[in-house]
Amino acid sequence: DLFNRYEAGQRLFHYNISSRLSGACDNAGERQLADALARVLDDANLRDNFKALALSVPGQADIEQQSRPADPPAVWQARFDVQAAIARFLMPQLKNRLLAPKTLKTAAQRRLQNRLVLLGCAARDLDILQIAKEQAEGDVMGLVMGALKALNSQNCPQRREALSAFHEKWSEDPLVLEKWFALEAGSAVGGTISHLDRLMSHKHFDSKNPNKIRAVLGVFAAANPMQFH
Repeated sequence: DLFNRYEAGQRLFHYNISSRLSGACDNAGERQLADALARVLDDANLRDNFKALALSVPGQADIEQQSRPADPPAVWQARFDVQAAIARFLMPQLKNRLLAPKTLKTAAQRRLQNRLVLLGCAARDLDILQIAKEQAEGDVMGLVMGALKALNSQNCPQRREALSAFHEKWSEDPLVLEKWFALEAGSAVGGTISHLDRLMSHKHFDSKNPNKIRAVLGVFAAANPMQFH
């Protein structure tokens, strides 16, 4: 059934992440996982929300709990590297499944789109990096945030341009701007200590506002293991 199918995929993800953490990348194991995920993507009888779930790598905390001792930056890197490897195997399917944002009518379609974009960006595919940048310039906030999160771990011009455009578009909306603060603080490549100082000097940052503190310091501590540790 679907539950067992999902669990089997998660076990393969766990195995391959653990292999990378041990310094012994299993290329055959990663190919086996990619082949299984390709069958999920190509199965017309499966719903898009299940496909998006099946393509999701286990969470940072989940892997840390099973690692002894836990090394948060190493866990983050292993998770990222497995996603990138899977994406390279799946690249033809990823590109064939990506759709123009305006054609995505359901939440499930948008969720799958975001997952495909995230995988493609992890592999640093130039076409998908550009697709992510264009998606980030749209008007559907779920797709915009999915694209920005996909770009946020990449030190690339598409990330910088997309974040700059998002900031400019929403600079006068305090609630939406908190998303920009969180993205900046949570970036593995940009969310450095020195950058936090700049964020907290931003004209729209209010040190007396708990939401602003949470968006910067809270996200940095909880969601940026590469820079926090």
